[in-house]
Amino acid sequence: MAVAMLAFNGYAAMAQSQVRLTSCDATSLLEKTIGKWQVNQSAWQSEKKDLATWAGRATYNSSGKGNNVHELCEIEMADGYTKTFDGYLRFVENQNQFEYVVADPATGKEEKLFVGEWFPEFNTLLLFSVRPKNTKLFKKYIPEQWRYVFFDNGTFSKMVHQPDENGKLILTHKYNYTAPVLADSK
Repeated sequence: MAVAMLAFNGYAAMAQSQVRLTSCDATSLLEKTIGKWQVNQSAWQSEKKDLATWAGRATYNSSGKGNNVHELCEIEMADGYTKTFDGYLRFVENQNQFEYVVADPATGKEEKLFVGEWFPEFNTLLLFSVRPKNTKLFKKYIPEQWRYVFFDNGTFSKMVHQPDENGKLILTHKYNYTAPVLADSK
């Protein structure tokens, strides 16, 4: 799985010409995420040399603030702990870029974590982590990548690529979003 995912290199894609999206185009893209989803998170366990998978659920809602989608995801880990992701995926038209931000619950102040763009030839929204202020002392900063890949069947995946100790990006987590399975009524 990791080898196949690494074949699509984000840096090579960034070298291609950027697609200029309209607000309407961006809204159509973000609407593909809206709904209630079953989520399967997979992660490579290097110490066990095995792929671990956990189940969860996610809700993506239009936040009512323009091209903004609220993402709330809960993954139930094997030890009973629930890992929660809570943020906003949005399109900023005047910058022609997508952003992923989190809001401080107490102050409402937003922090931009990722920025990126749409690559229609790959049905992929590619986001790069924003360089944290405290890493300016480091000469070499390799951003983490998130790739939202949209499939023809209406599902999508979010793949997280992080740099290893040698600076190579490796697939560390993959989230597969499928429509929730409804209980059969008899």
